[in-house]
Amino acid sequence: MDYVDVAIGRCLAKGSRGLAQLMEETGFSRATIFNHLKHLRGMVLEELIAVKRKGRPKLLYKLEKAIKLEPQTTSLGKVSMKFAKLKHACRFEKGGYCKEEGKACLQQTCPLIAKE
Repeated sequence: MDYVDVAIGRCLAKGSRGLAQLMEETGFSRATIFNHLKHLRGMVLEELIAVKRKGRPKLLYKLEKAIKLEPQTTSLGKVSMKFAKLKHACRFEKGGYCKEEGKACLQQTCPLIAKE
């Protein structure tokens, strides 16, 4: 769980919340909350509320059970991810070429990977 999941979980621990309430309490955008609710499936239940007006029905979200609300961190503050994912997030990579190193974007020459 990252800090966004933890923030959503803490809001839902107080009781059922709609999307607007989650946005207001956490300060995150609608898209961010939707993406993280997808990650929390199995822990967060959706409750469909019938409305008398036209349009989409209202959804309330609530925790299925108590969950551990601590963000996952490594002991040294390092993040572990596959190189393919890092490559997509890299500010130096452009079309398979590393602008920082001046050659092909490879795991062996990546300036963002901590060398041991």
